This record gives sequence, C-alpha cells and structure tokens, in this order.
Amino acid sequence: MDPSKELVRGGFPNPTEAQPEAKGFGHQWIATLAGPQLTGHASTLLGKFIYIFGGCRLQNLSRDHEPIEILVLNTETFQWKILDPPKQLPEETPFMRFGHTVVEHNGYVYLFGGRSSLEFCSDLFQYDPVAHLWKKIRTHGTPPESLVGHTMNVIGDVAYVFGGLRNHQNNCTQQMLALNLRDFRWSFVAQNGEIPSARYLHRATVIDKRIYVFGGNYNATEKSHYDAFFYFDSDTRTWHREGAREATPLGRRNHSIFAYRGNIFTYGGWCIESEETSVDMRRFDTQTGRWEEFEVGVGALDIPSGRRSHTTVVVGDRLFVIGGMVLTEDDCLNVTFDDNDDDDDVRLQDLRKDNFVVLDFRPSLKTLCMTEVARNDSDRSELPRNVRLQMSRMFDGGNLARVIERGK
Repeated sequence: MDPSKELVRGGFPNPTEAQPEAKGFGHQWIATLAGPQLTGHASTLLGKFIYIFGGCRLQNLSRDHEPIEILVLNTETFQWKILDPPKQLPEETPFMRFGHTVVEHNGYVYLFGGRSSLEFCSDLFQYDPVAHLWKKIRTHGTPPESLVGHTMNVIGDVAYVFGGLRNHQNNCTQQMLALNLRDFRWSFVAQNGEIPSARYLHRATVIDKRIYVFGGNYNATEKSHYDAFFYFDSDTRTWHREGAREATPLGRRNHSIFAYRGNIFTYGGWCIESEETSVDMRRFDTQTGRWEEFEVGVGALDIPSGRRSHTTVVVGDRLFVIGGMVLTEDDCLNVTFDDNDDDDDVRLQDLRKDNFVVLDFRPSLKTLCMTEVARNDSDRSELPRNVRLQMSRMFDGGNLARVIERGK
C-alpha cells in the first residue's frame, strides 16, 4: 500500500459535512484492529487514508529527536503501513512529540505545538502526503507560545488555535489565535461573548462556521473538569454557551469529539467526578439543543474498553477510534520521562489491546452478516475469498503489530 500514489494535490472532502442518506440497520461495532500502544497522537483524514502523527507508546519513549512517526490506515481495505522517515534535513522535520495538533487544508497537513520529554514546541510544519516531505513554515505576525493539549480547527483558510498548557508554566490560556493558511500570518483573535475559561486537554470540532468546544481542565494538578459546552461563531467572533446545562455530560478531559450528520458526539475521556475512564458516547442534537446518551453496547463484537487520549476520525458512515488508554493515574501528557525512572513502563502498561475499533453508524446487510459469523466463530472456508480476506482484516487484527515491531 502506497498512499502517496493514490492521493492527488488539492483538498479532500470534509468528513464533518452532512453525508447523503444511506440505508442501514442501526449502528454497530464492526471491527477490532491490533496496533501499537499509542496515546497522545494526532490524526487526520486524507482521501480514504487516516494519517496518524506521533504520540507515546512503550516502544518510542526515548526517541525524542527522531523524526515524527507517521502511520497510515486505508479505511477501505483496513490495511496499515508505517511510513519510512522522509529523506530530508532534520531541521525541516518535526521530532517525535505528543499533545500536538494536526489539520488538513488543500491537501497538506499542518502540525503545531506539542511536546517531547524534553521540551514544549511552538513550531509549525507542513506535510506534503504526495511527496512525503515536511517543510518548516516561517510564519509572520505574533508567534504563539509553546502549547500542549490545545485545539486547532480549520474554517475556510484560517486555522483557529484555542487554549492549551503553556510552556512549563503549569497553567493554561484562554487565548485564541488565528493562522492564515495562505500567508502563514498569526494574529490574536478578539473574542466576544461568554469566553470559555482557560483550559487544556479539551476537544473541539467544526460544523459550518462554528467551533464546538467541550471539556478540559485548568492544569495538571486541578481536580475538576469543565462540563459547560460552548461554540465559537467565526463570523462574529463570539462565544455562546450551548445546550441545556442539566443534560450536559460529566466534565472530562482527553476525550474525543466529532461531528456526524449535523450533530456533535463525545466519546470516552477521563471523568474526575466518577474517577474512571469513560466508555460512554453522548450525542448533542444541534436542532433541539439537548444532549442524549448514544448506546454503544451494540453489535456482534464486545463493547470496546473505555479510553482516553485517543483520537476519532469519521469516514463516511464509519467512526474509527484510534489508540488510547484506561489508566486511573495521570495520562501520557503528565508522565515524567526520566531515563532513570522505571515507572514509565508500568504507567503506560495498560494501553488497550483493542487499539483500533470501528463503529458503523449505518452498516450494510453484508457487514452485519460478517460480524455475526465472527461472533459465532463460524467456519469461513466456504465464503468467497474476497469476503474471507475482508473479515480477516476486520476481525483478526491485521498485521500492524508486526509492522510496528519491524519499525522500532
């Protein structure tokens, strides 16, 4: 699989836009894929490929100044590939990091911020998936602080960065910056309305010209999480509190948030109030302005483990859940990376074996039949070869774990 040969220059369809109506039989978990013990990474969709950048896992804790790792998933065949580092100068390539953000714009990926075990980052990089090359962007205007655990969302030609933990200050910001992706000029956004409090480890997604923000907390020692739900109107540059407060999900951090068919969903995260990693999914109806529980205990497969520090990517009518962990202690962003500290392996030990799971919101009859065969461990020998191959990729874990071992 060579994704660069299948991608073309230019933008890709926005997965948060309303999808055409499709026939289905109710949402189902349809695949569990093996993968690396990965957390604190960043993901984005390019065509039919999900690109995953950086993050922490047991195999790479000491690889601070190696080029950032890129994994690619073909969402049609469920085939994985780990890309070789680009052959270019080290200063043009971001090093391994976590707590960063990536966005796609006009066929390029932009990576901002994050941290390694040694330093926080404020640099901006552009990745060309066709040429498989990085470029460090020389920006203009007021440069941002080094940030980790912030959000970055694109509306039109502008990337909006909100919140984040400041460089080694153990406190957060409520500032919003705008990066013009045509001339790479940074500027501070004069925010109006009810501005969300300073935070990091929150999550954000876009519908039309609104950025929806939920969760997070103030610093690494704060023992409460924000449960208010806001949206930012990019036309008026005004914040609004959204939804009925009594129905809002428990406050959380390191969850995921995504848009599907005009509604907002949250999944997973660490909830300090319940002192556990969440397994629930909630849906916000943008028409009624109310939250409701979205049943996840469905399908022939076991319910995926609760998780945090994962990412989610919507592709058509499918949700790909990537990585994460279920620790009850501090997460990857708060782990101390001391070369003499043997506790790192213990604290990151519990990253899940079901590292990549897929929820089909509108599965076909074929998909439902395959999941039923897998659930009952039925004989597949009489099935068509292409169906057996597809089932092997969906239910038997694929070959990513072996690829990762070779790429260590």
